[in-house]
Amino acid sequence: IIISAFYLMEINEEKFDQMKWGDEYRQYMKEIPRWNIIKGLRARKRETAQRRESVEE
Repeated sequence: IIISAFYLMEINEEKFDQMKWGDEYRQYMKEIPRWNIIKGLRARKRETAQRRESVEE
């Protein structure tokens, strides 16, 4: 029951964020998976490294 409630809360939050942030949030959703924590952490690390490289240039 708790997992179902969490899932429904997540879906509602995503809808709200899509209305608030629009295409920027939809792009974020494509890059950062909802449930795959390992893949999400890897993507976040890669994104951080890219930002650092662009700042150093």
